[in-house]
Amino acid sequence: MYRVIWYQDYNDKQGRVIHDISEAAPKLVNGVIKQELGSTPTFNFTASLNNPCFGKLKPLISLITVINTRTGIKEFEGRIRKIDNLKMDSAGNFSQVIQAVGLMDYLHDSSQRWKDVSVSDLRNYLQTIIDRHNATVQDHKRFKIGEVTVNSNNGNVYRGIGYDSTFNTLKDKLLDRLGGMLILENQQGEMTLNYYASYGVKVNQPITVARNMIEVSKSINSDELITRIVPTGAEIEKEENDNSILARERVTISSVNDGRDYLDDEDLIKEFGIIESSVNWSDTNQPSYLKVKGEQYLRDQRVALITWGVTTVNLDLLDDRYKPYILGNYYPIDNKFIDDIVYQQIVEKTIDINQPHKIDLVLGSSKQTLSAFQLQYRGLSDQIENAKSGISNAQKTLAELKIEAAELREVANKVPEQEKMLRELEEEIARQEQANSSAQQTLTQTQANQKETIDQQAKQIEEQAKQISNQEARIKALENKK
Repeated sequence: MYRVIWYQDYNDKQGRVIHDISEAAPKLVNGVIKQELGSTPTFNFTASLNNPCFGKLKPLISLITVINTRTGIKEFEGRIRKIDNLKMDSAGNFSQVIQAVGLMDYLHDSSQRWKDVSVSDLRNYLQTIIDRHNATVQDHKRFKIGEVTVNSNNGNVYRGIGYDSTFNTLKDKLLDRLGGMLILENQQGEMTLNYYASYGVKVNQPITVARNMIEVSKSINSDELITRIVPTGAEIEKEENDNSILARERVTISSVNDGRDYLDDEDLIKEFGIIESSVNWSDTNQPSYLKVKGEQYLRDQRVALITWGVTTVNLDLLDDRYKPYILGNYYPIDNKFIDDIVYQQIVEKTIDINQPHKIDLVLGSSKQTLSAFQLQYRGLSDQIENAKSGISNAQKTLAELKIEAAELREVANKVPEQEKMLRELEEEIARQEQANSSAQQTLTQTQANQKETIDQQAKQIEEQAKQISNQEARIKALENKK
């Protein structure tokens, strides 16, 4: 299902297959692709001594592509980043562990130069950074700007560009300050960098217990909770004799906030108490702008980080009605024993090229506002109370209880059966292929034997015909003598 192709460098357009499911193709010992939304994907794999790429890969030069041969989708495309030393185990088997990273890694190959940028348009600011990168690197490492949907109208002032790498500049100046995500599209060697505020679409293909859900977990983290924020801005310039190097005073909101340098979220304080933390906007010099940013931060206060970890059965291998899981899309998680049905975005996807039927997903990392958190919490509390009341008040018959127990037992049993069913299907396919091969060999041998028998019988018939002809001639001669 997964084909791995190795290219010696960017000039190599043909490449060489180093892994494929066909029997005659070479195989990698293992290979795992990790895709993360808005980040550079990785492909870690191990090659044995008999693989064509063993000992021949070059860091930063050799390229790797992984293609899903069923869908035609490129699941990974990038360059070799790290190669471990050649290893030999106690049994004398040689192997090599390699890490490849996605093409966005090219943004590490250039550094920016100081520039005082006064443009307010986000697209032009991004273009300025990418233009510097493109002027530095070779043609195959260059990017063009695609869609830009992030809203920069929030009071941020771009003070300039420093000397960091292009990748770190984009992270510091854009991603860390404005949010959003960089998504790379590579079409026939033309790399387009999109800067999206949001990404993905809803797909009505549930991840459901007892159907395509093998394992699931849900975690809630409130480490980022702040109920009182102290907004700070740029450093305040002091007189020349100020020798302080440990800390400098910063702009605060005291002058525009009745002498208080902090902002409270009363609802959060009622719920969780006072949890104070300062948040810095180092490029803001005006207290009024700083206060607006602090108030916006509180409105967007993030209380709970909800993350789902799901291991799924890849049903599109067995049923064309199912589609492959796509990073960034939203899917409904249906497991009534953990939570109500909820759409969550795939933010991480892990593929094992030797186990194509099983995919590990991380869905969510969605941060909820206080109101949403409270609604969910109270809703769950109500469900628990309703369940308690139902247990105490409902008069269920023994038959009804048995039916519910059977349904739960069926759910529990079906989950491990998914993998068993797939293994049995693969074994049956292999058995039938072997049986067909044996049957073909038997048929070929039978046909050869039958041809040999027919040839022998033809000779015998010919000899018998001659004998009959001779006998008829003798009989005729005897009759003539009489």
